[in-house]
Amino acid sequence: MIRRPLPSLWLICTALMSGVFSASALAAPAVTQLQATIVFSEQVLPSTNPAELCALIGTIAGAGTTTKLGPVQLASRDCINPVSATSFLFVSDDVVMTIGGDELWAAYGGTLSATDGSIKGSYFIFGGTGRFKHAKGVGTIAGFEAIDFTTGAGQGRIELNGALTY
Repeated sequence: MIRRPLPSLWLICTALMSGVFSASALAAPAVTQLQATIVFSEQVLPSTNPAELCALIGTIAGAGTTTKLGPVQLASRDCINPVSATSFLFVSDDVVMTIGGDELWAAYGGTLSATDGSIKGSYFIFGGTGRFKHAKGVGTIAGFEAIDFTTGAGQGRIELNGALTY
């Protein structure tokens, strides 16, 4: 993946979790609803880079559909930290959703419950390529993931629901 310059990952996470970004702040005449269902697989491994401040690193690949834009491919690299024995915080500023050959770049943050596998979070879109060059958007993430804690392999599904201007 191509790394894009962004503000601090922790600044992004704090903004996402505190609700600083809102759909009304991004309102423009050409707003499209972004609804997507994505099935994904993840491999979680211990972080080998202490500078990342991540206990675990998750590499995610997925595919799905959007209601208005067509098929979507997802690639991401997550920073994962335990909040408790049964709850994990995840953040990423390295998310690429490919739709019709063009990329949407995103960041997200949220929580995963090891008790029931539920995923809850927020995302924002900050650009892309082709028709998404000036894209902006914000929304929520909801879903689930089943993780084998002995191998670090996970399988899941997420629903994205938000607004996109491009």
